[in-house]
Amino acid sequence: MGYNIMFEKFLNYKKCISDDYKKTVYDIDFNELYKLGNRVIFFVISFYDTMPGKKEYNFIRHLEEIGYEVMLVSHKKLVKHIADYLKIKYFSFYLMPLKLAFILAKRKLSKKYSNNQIIEIGYRLLTDLYGSKSLGIYDVSTMEAKKHEISEKYKKELEAELDNLNNVLIPANVQALQDARSQGDLSENAHYDPVINEQARLNGRLNEIKGILNNSVILELDKSDKVQNGKFIKIQYIGPKGEVTEQYQIVDSFEADILNHKLSNESPFGKALIGHKKNETVKVKITSGTTVSVKILSVSNKAE
Repeated sequence: MGYNIMFEKFLNYKKCISDDYKKTVYDIDFNELYKLGNRVIFFVISFYDTMPGKKEYNFIRHLEEIGYEVMLVSHKKLVKHIADYLKIKYFSFYLMPLKLAFILAKRKLSKKYSNNQIIEIGYRLLTDLYGSKSLGIYDVSTMEAKKHEISEKYKKELEAELDNLNNVLIPANVQALQDARSQGDLSENAHYDPVINEQARLNGRLNEIKGILNNSVILELDKSDKVQNGKFIKIQYIGPKGEVTEQYQIVDSFEADILNHKLSNESPFGKALIGHKKNETVKVKITSGTTVSVKILSVSNKAE
């Protein structure tokens, strides 16, 4: 059986139907859900590698005032920093949030809750949704509708990864799954669970890439010296060890990679600098609450 047919059959399964769909988390009626007996919220962080701001911090406090215990669940390393800023618990799992991740996350809550007291908020069909629905957890699927601006280079990288998933990785996984099933009793087959987890991870990434490509436009740069998406900037500020000079490219959250000097336009630095010009000094409030004065030394369309 081809993997596309298997995938389509899997998509028709009831565990892949969300309990509710909202454009953003701010559209969810948490007061009403609390009245219905829900007491815990699992927010799943996937590919958004950006730090939250005051709006998100205040939103979490509002949920706590209603009476919820809130936890972040993710396979991303950034989750610890986000949780520390938001002052809530987190659970990090090396795989995308599947059934096991939610079971383990429950153990970190302040007290025991039944699965029907938990709300899971995410958007990945084969991980967030399938994992929560397998446990009977109420799921709300969200996805921002706005178009994201990505570079032509990043678009080509995603298309190459998509091609590799479709033509190499997923077919190999389907074959591995067939091999595992041919070995007999699945309950005693040590190879079966890892292959199933890998299937969910690969198909989750497949949907993620399709979502990015379908929800993005190619970035077009002008010749101005104003900080905007795609621009390369050199900045200077006073850090804990003295004066620091760094170079970054401002990118959409999809492309953000701080280790490779790609700064998200949704990060505190990115948000504060966008719209300003060369030689301007900008006050940036970072997640620790400290305000830093950042001077923009240069703005260009190419890396220096």
